[in-house]
Amino acid sequence: MLYEWDLTSDRITWGSNTEQILGFSADEMPQDGDAFRMLVHPDDFDRVDVPNYRNEQPCCREYQLRREDGTYLWVADRYQRIGSDRVIGFLMDIADR
Repeated sequence: MLYEWDLTSDRITWGSNTEQILGFSADEMPQDGDAFRMLVHPDDFDRVDVPNYRNEQPCCREYQLRREDGTYLWVADRYQRIGSDRVIGFLMDIADR
């Protein structure tokens, strides 16, 4: 599930396969960082802090996201900062690992 996050405007744009993975259409997905964190399991909040996404090196974090049906899914979030204010990332379902 691809995403692009503009850190300056705090705007997140999602790819088209969000419904397959989380049950939300791309239009229903959170459009900013605060709304996105509302999907993150409370035990994992520290893993999705904005300062973590400002890292210049490619990175991967694992955490749980709430699906539309209320269950949680483990994902690997692989991302890279592009320029000074954009992050390009990919969320992958790792529940079967």
